Amino acid sequence: MVRLGPAFVLEGVVVGRADGAPVPGAEVELRYDRHEGLLGPVVGVHGTLSASTRTGASGTFRFASLAVPMQGLISVRAAGFADHRTSLALHRERPILLELDRPLPLRVILRGKDGTPLPGGKVAVGRDPRTLEWRDGFLQFGWVPLQDLGEGLYGAEGFAPGWYAAVGARDGYRPADAGWLGLREGGAPAVILLERSAGIDGRVIDEATGEPVAGARVRALPLLLQETLENSHPRETLAAGDALGEAAGATSGPDGAFALSTASPGDPLLLSVRAPGYGRHAFPLEKAGEPPLEIRLRPLGTVAVRGRILDEAGAPVPGALLRWEGVSGLSAGAVSAGPDGRFLVAEIPPWEIPLALAPGLHPVSLRPPAEVPGGDYGEVVLARRIEVRGRVVDGQGSPVPGVPVLVSFEPEPRDRGTAPPLLSRLVASDGAGGLAVPALPGRNIVLRTTGSGPWIGEGSVAPDAREPFTLLVERRPVTGTGRIRGRALLEDGRPIEERAFACLWSEDGEAPAPGATMAELDPEGRFLLRDVPAGRWTVSVQSSGFTGKAAAPAMDEGGTVEVAVRCAPWPVPDPSTKEGLLRVAPAGAAARALTGWATEGDRRSRAFRVKGEELEAKVRALGLHAVWLSDPVAGTAAVASGITTEDASPVPMSLGPAGRVFLMPRGDGKERWVVVQDAAGTVILSNLETSLPGVPGKGYLLVLPPGEYGLTLSLGIARREPVTRSVTVRADEESVIE
Repeated sequence: MVRLGPAFVLEGVVVGRADGAPVPGAEVELRYDRHEGLLGPVVGVHGTLSASTRTGASGTFRFASLAVPMQGLISVRAAGFADHRTSLALHRERPILLELDRPLPLRVILRGKDGTPLPGGKVAVGRDPRTLEWRDGFLQFGWVPLQDLGEGLYGAEGFAPGWYAAVGARDGYRPADAGWLGLREGGAPAVILLERSAGIDGRVIDEATGEPVAGARVRALPLLLQETLENSHPRETLAAGDALGEAAGATSGPDGAFALSTASPGDPLLLSVRAPGYGRHAFPLEKAGEPPLEIRLRPLGTVAVRGRILDEAGAPVPGALLRWEGVSGLSAGAVSAGPDGRFLVAEIPPWEIPLALAPGLHPVSLRPPAEVPGGDYGEVVLARRIEVRGRVVDGQGSPVPGVPVLVSFEPEPRDRGTAPPLLSRLVASDGAGGLAVPALPGRNIVLRTTGSGPWIGEGSVAPDAREPFTLLVERRPVTGTGRIRGRALLEDGRPIEERAFACLWSEDGEAPAPGATMAELDPEGRFLLRDVPAGRWTVSVQSSGFTGKAAAPAMDEGGTVEVAVRCAPWPVPDPSTKEGLLRVAPAGAAARALTGWATEGDRRSRAFRVKGEELEAKVRALGLHAVWLSDPVAGTAAVASGITTEDASPVPMSLGPAGRVFLMPRGDGKERWVVVQDAAGTVILSNLETSLPGVPGKGYLLVLPPGEYGLTLSLGIARREPVTRSVTVRADEESVIE
């Protein structure tokens, strides 16, 4: 039985972005889910609950009797406007504003590097808001193929102004992307230049039998949108390849042979191979060896993961599910345990987080297969699902209905091998303030109200509590906020021809505001900073090539102020600080398995990328740098500081035993920065972007050599000051920091 909790009302208004006028008669559709995380049931997993309505004469709409907390997609269609779609994560009732844009045509020119127009190819556009969908448990954008309009021009209608990705392909040419494409009224078409390719031959065979694999689709693709094979499955790149279709690759024949006209040996491209019964495989073409290529595919039917699911009494749980969500790019899937509780699964990607679950029992999140020797999970024990009950009350003892509460559990070291350090579930008090929360044997229950709600409070409950608990909450202090609306232009009045961001800085313009809010500029240079505390602020606008600042007028609570920012090219650096490459030659791990950052003295971090058996990062050519490398699978790491880049020699670094630090931030879910300093105060890591696998919400995993470290976490706007912690890291030990 699923308790839907109190009814929830979602109200809003639809207006035109250009003039702010209400849009009556717009079709508004809401597709949503109950979202409770790993420990609770989810009603619908891909937006299966839906509601629809139309806006009234004043552009307003209203959905009533929704289940809360929830997550969803809201779509708007109106005559004369581009379709609009956006994601929502709502835990409190407040009106939302939906702004519609007039539709624009999108045009892309495909040319050879010699300037020759290239008709007969294929161009696909990504990051189109109209394509936002749930796929394999994730919110993802789709890719839209453009029509061939002749003479090398490709296009489609109905796009909203904004930033898009685009990639083009044609037989005989290496595929390429256009970077970020800014679409605005009157803008010139983007141009994608393709370079001729020598072609490459190969053969696809079954790894187990050596037999040819017919019908395998082989594609060569540029890695898009800063995706890398080292850090994540390149979802965007592979989706773009699907949209490009035949133009991006070739199909193997009955003998498994293929002739790929869109790549040359050693090209810096991603080779994607997909065949029925074998799933999808992706790897760098430069690692594929000399042609003719021999691509060995492992059948999906190969048994690579096994185990047995038992209950607390040691009895098998027949029919229990082992499920995975497709986080590595393949389809989500599940397999049922047999009468003896045993399961056998085809090999799943190494960084999937399998989940074992059965009715009446608590699910267990397992380690990724890459961390399990031989793929044998052994005995997986599911504890009986138990529940404790209580009430949410205010300072006068009155019940408080509809309070979203995050339920988590204090982990025990012995549990961390089979489950993430923090499992969570989101529940809400009912109409009488009642709250029912799950419990795990031997683990204290931690209750915290969510950062977005009007009530705040936290407490803990013993798992064997016999009496109903009481969670005391109080009204969140009201901090007056407003909005800063502005436009950033170059000194000659033109918009910036690249992606740029506006950020809130202190009044004197010397430093970013703690937990500062940020907004992306549209192609016309407009931006809107929301939830800005009342007062005086400076707005900073930055892109890769331009920067500018302007003081905003004093803002009152609930107000909106306007600011104009003039931007200029970044100052030309002194020749002694020009950019160069910092190269690292790691020992003790394959370069492709590493995560790493190069941090400059001014705390700007650059991620390393694999180049052969080395890694390189673009930094200032001279000066001191710190380098952090880690192999999360092997649990090894290395740190080096005081490195200069006066010559091009690679810096040797040996990875050794390390400890694991799990960072579990509390706050409003808008974590921005993680800075790590060694005992001498040297910044060895900042702007960490790697979330902790398998943990709902935001978490970070640090693998560090033994030593003393200082950690600084900058939180969202509701948490004014950064949080600092010190940690002692010991080899082969784990720490959890909240």
